[in-house]
Amino acid sequence: MPFTPNRFGQKLRGLVDDRQESIPDISVATGITQNRLSSISQGEIEPSGDEVLILADYFKCGFEWLIDDDTPNPDENVHLMFRREGGRLNREDRKSIQEFIFLCRNQAFLENLLNRTPNAQVRRCQSQGKFYKDHGMQCAQQIRQKLDIPPNGIVLDIYQKLRGAGLKVFRLMLGSSSISGLSINHPEAGRCILVNYSEDYFRQCFSAAHECAHVFLDDDNDYNISRDGDWSSSDLKEIRANSFASHFLMPVELLKSRRSSTEWHDSATLLSEARMFRVTVPALLKALLDAKLITKQQREQLHNRRLTDAGREDPELPGTLTQQQRQRRLALLKKGLSPAYLDLCFDSYQQNLISRGKLAECLMTDVHGLAGIGILFNRSLKHE
Repeated sequence: MPFTPNRFGQKLRGLVDDRQESIPDISVATGITQNRLSSISQGEIEPSGDEVLILADYFKCGFEWLIDDDTPNPDENVHLMFRREGGRLNREDRKSIQEFIFLCRNQAFLENLLNRTPNAQVRRCQSQGKFYKDHGMQCAQQIRQKLDIPPNGIVLDIYQKLRGAGLKVFRLMLGSSSISGLSINHPEAGRCILVNYSEDYFRQCFSAAHECAHVFLDDDNDYNISRDGDWSSSDLKEIRANSFASHFLMPVELLKSRRSSTEWHDSATLLSEARMFRVTVPALLKALLDAKLITKQQREQLHNRRLTDAGREDPELPGTLTQQQRQRRLALLKKGLSPAYLDLCFDSYQQNLISRGKLAECLMTDVHGLAGIGILFNRSLKHE
């Protein structure tokens, strides 16, 4: 395991550039002096063991990669994303994306410790024909069948379904409201999807399905970032991803079985069904138009209808929670800490596969914050 201060400094400079950080900001956050950070980043001095761990934790990267000159960067796709996107990703988004990758790596690590595999390891879709919309529809049908979703089945919890397909799916609050989601193929974590929690919950569901399409259909999917304009984009890959999301959540056969053509013209029916499908009204109207259940004129007449927040229950924020519990869980969800991920972390800890310190690291807190999280999810800590 060769180590040289020069190579360490080079890696540190790359992390600083990727995150658009500054030495003074890093110094404040880590407690390492500016002069020492500058010298380390220039390869002039060797970091201490504690400094390596502190910097690895701050940048959410593996310390093994930092100290081994010959180890390839497991987050190379993330590095490429940050370089290519330039100013389109702000500093806060870059930090959130790095935390998302950190969570994905942790999930893969914990699943391996627990010897757990997803219910259905779904491979890339096989499509026929030349039309990208048809490719999206065919893939949606394949994935629904693989996940045992019946033809008349409504996807009530898309996150549970996609995780069952072998995807790492996290929702985080991003500072950029223009980003709806992203997907990335990671050499250690596998196929990962990030959904922007700042969006409307029903839009989040569509975004998750949209990114799923990029994972299963794109040939060159090192990563993909979806933005607001992609919903109406002329890009064939975006058209295909939207087609997949629509047919995964609202297949034509299901729409036809739910209501007759005349019933879909009623505003109350439209809003009720949108709430049932966990989709926005515009998304449902587009699906109805494609299924020839409404006309373009009827779509225009109904496009101003909007759902209220009432009845939009998030399965990861059950209605049985008290207001205080809901607020605390909401704060965790915005950081990407879903109940499914928390269960994985606490199960590993309870089975003595990870220490209390590692549990805190996985949950991005300190050991003092573990008790409150445990109480919130009815998980206890062992006496150590």
